[in-house]
Amino acid sequence: MNHKEATTLLETAKELNDSLAVDVKIGWEEVGRLVVSDLLAKYKHNVEMKNDYWCQVFRQTLSYYLSEDELILLLGEKNE
Repeated sequence: MNHKEATTLLETAKELNDSLAVDVKIGWEEVGRLVVSDLLAKYKHNVEMKNDYWCQVFRQTLSYYLSEDELILLLGEKNE
């Protein structure tokens, strides 16, 4: 690939990327819900994979967004 072809390819990639960009306006509350939903999905996936290390990482991260009672409820943990 010569310089002209590489430049054309990069310009095409930039145009494609720009055409796919969408200006989305959502509130912070909705952002929080999306983040928690994504973290829960990742936590549950790691539970299924029996990956204790990542379960703890995602649980710790979720604890910044949820109360302990909410964590117990959403993660299906038994309250001792």
